[in-house]
Amino acid sequence: MRSILEARDVSFAYGPAAWAICALNLRLETPQRVCLLGANGVGKSTLLLLLNGTLRPQKGELLVLGEPIDYSRKGLHRLRREVGMVLQDPDDQLFGATVEQDVAFGPLNNGLSSSEVRTQVGETLARLGVSHLAQRPIHELSLGEKKRVALAGILVLRPRIILLDEPTAGLDFAGVSAMLDLLNELHQAGTTLLISTHDTDLAYAWAQEAWLLGDGRVAAQGPVAEVMMDRAALRRAHLKVPSIVEFALSLREVFPELRDRPLPATQEALAEFLQRCCQEPSHAA
Repeated sequence: MRSILEARDVSFAYGPAAWAICALNLRLETPQRVCLLGANGVGKSTLLLLLNGTLRPQKGELLVLGEPIDYSRKGLHRLRREVGMVLQDPDDQLFGATVEQDVAFGPLNNGLSSSEVRTQVGETLARLGVSHLAQRPIHELSLGEKKRVALAGILVLRPRIILLDEPTAGLDFAGVSAMLDLLNELHQAGTTLLISTHDTDLAYAWAQEAWLLGDGRVAAQGPVAEVMMDRAALRRAHLKVPSIVEFALSLREVFPELRDRPLPATQEALAEFLQRCCQEPSHAA
């Protein structure tokens, strides 16, 4: 099966002996919602920049959609149409005078006509629910609006893979919920999404696959529930076990007969899990 994203013994350093990524290997074969997990400074942003061709590894090879990254100008131009990246701070990404001008930059740079660009920009802003912001100056937007506009500037190019660096950072509860709902809609439309975060509760609730970084390497990779049950790996990575998982694992220690049942992913599922505990015949007495 052709990989979507793959790293083969990839290493990258910002200076002598300052390895941010060391002999890293990973592979993703099907479109999924993936969380790249790790504490601050372990190389999450570096890996995302490697995957979109902004950085080039000193060792190893990166493949996107089954093909090695071509670092020529033409190759990177083609790569950016397939792999979009949304930076953690939208002010580092937004530079147009208005929302419409900013989102239009990518397709105009790709040679589309003015009428085609106008259509694509309008459709993208509508898809993200920010059509009403089209003529607004960028500096007047809230953080949540800026994050949506930054995503619109990537989505307008219709990439198959979108990398997002800490997309919920700085957002309140409503903003986080809105962002995750939006990302779910993009995934349902067939987009592969890879977000970096140190928030294990968010990762467990949202992701299908988890990549855990530690010391510049992948410390664990697999279905999110499996990675989140690895207390030792999370501890080494200076991350906590998600609250729901920690509680469910504690219940399994008390009720061994529940060990073969799937871990709950939401508060509602946790309530059902608790109800099963109370209904277990062996503990009814």
